[in-house]
Formats: sequence, structure tokens, C-alpha cells
Amino acid sequence: MTTRVLPDDVAAQLRAIVGDAHVLTSPEDQAGYLREWRDRYVGKALAVVRPGSTDDVARILRFASAHRIGVVPQGGNTGLVGGQIPSAAGDQIVLSLARMTAVRAIDADGGTMIVEAGVTLRDAQIAAENTGRLFPLSLASEGSAQIGGVLALRQPARGGAAGTAFAEREHAGAARLRPGEGVGVDRHEEIGAHPAGARHALVQRHEEIGRA
Repeated sequence: MTTRVLPDDVAAQLRAIVGDAHVLTSPEDQAGYLREWRDRYVGKALAVVRPGSTDDVARILRFASAHRIGVVPQGGNTGLVGGQIPSAAGDQIVLSLARMTAVRAIDADGGTMIVEAGVTLRDAQIAAENTGRLFPLSLASEGSAQIGGVLALRQPARGGAAGTAFAEREHAGAARLRPGEGVGVDRHEEIGAHPAGARHALVQRHEEIGRA
């Protein structure tokens, strides 16, 4: 049986998962997460929660599913259509992936990298450059846009001149979450070239759990 919980109880449950510092409930602390950067979309939230791992994300989703609480994933908040902003009803949780910034592995010979969803596009480019490789996707918002959102919005297919020149195609997998179950599934096996020549990008896609 589904049970509703009060706002204070939601925050308390979330703090038990990620710690006090990573559950934001005051209007001042939440402000940057509730407004689209042009101020065209503004929402409210029960809480902004900032997980530090896929296990944290799974536990948050399990809690939200049990209590019928909507979850709005948010990356760099650079989107233009408002999908990263909660509704004005104030009955949803914003799940920010901003803490999940690890570059887990780079295979320079294979031309692949494994990064977490909160890694910015620019940091992914720098990580590739440091191994003598090029990550060609380039966007105006690359200093803020995060890999999870970029791939979820299928932006590699239109990633500027560099993306076009290198004929990028999206083949993303790994760290997906089964809807409603709150179960993390990490797929970090080594990946190779697509039969047509397109390289697979292995990332943690935050959009596997909701909107862009």
C-alpha cells in the first residue's frame, strides 16, 4: 500500500540516504535549481537532493516510488524547454547529478571513456586531451552542460562542427535504473566499435530515470 509522507519527513528520509549537506529545502538553497537560466520556467520542490553515487540514486528512487513522489532529474540546468525544472505544485523532488563527476576510466587505445552523469562536457574533453585523444562534441554550454543530459537529449547527433566532422552517433549504455524498482544496473564491460564504424560512448545516463 502506498503511503503519503509530509514534506519534513521527505527531507528526513533523503538526508538518511545522502547526508544533511546534500538535501536542500530552504528557498535560498534551492533557488538555482528551480529556475531555467532565462527565467522562462520556474518551479517548486519538496527538496533538492544531490546523490553521490548510483547506489544513492537507486535508494532515492526506491523511496520516491514507494511514496508516489515525482522525481525530476537535473544536470547542468542548461536545457531550453524546461524539462529539468519541477512543476509549480511543489510536490516533486529535484535529483541533481552535480556531485557525480568522476571520470572512472579511459581506454586511449580503444577510444572510450567511462564517466559519471555529472561530468561536464568540457571536463570530458580535457580528460580525453590528457590522454592524447579528442572528444569532438562541442556545445556553447559545454562548461556547464553535463554528459548525462547531453546524451539524453541526443545532442551528439548535432554537436556542432566537430560533431558533424567526426560523424558522431549516440550509442550509450550503463548505469541504467529499472523504472519503479530503484535498482542500479552498472554495465561497465569493455566496448568496441560499431559495425558501421561508430564508436560506442559508455556513460551514466541520468535520463534513464526521468526527463532531461
